Amino acid sequence: MSQIIPTSGPISGHTDVIVQGMGFLKSENELEQPRCRFGSPSNYVSVDAEILSYTRMVCKTPSPGLQILSPSQWPVDMPFGIALA
Repeated sequence: MSQIIPTSGPISGHTDVIVQGMGFLKSENELEQPRCRFGSPSNYVSVDAEILSYTRMVCKTPSPGLQILSPSQWPVDMPFGIALA
């Protein structure tokens, strides 16, 4: 991953998150569908990603979004990760 666009936004869902990097390859096999994870290992939501090109993919932020665990402050830093099967 070399860049994520946007770098901030609402956590309410349906926001396109563009991931720029290298090596994103489309596959016809559903088991190899790339996924994006929003949140920490103990509190996260995974969503399917769409490969746009060898250098770009997109994920939509989850809806209804994550339950923010206390204690929390605004703005919230949201861990983000991708998995390419």
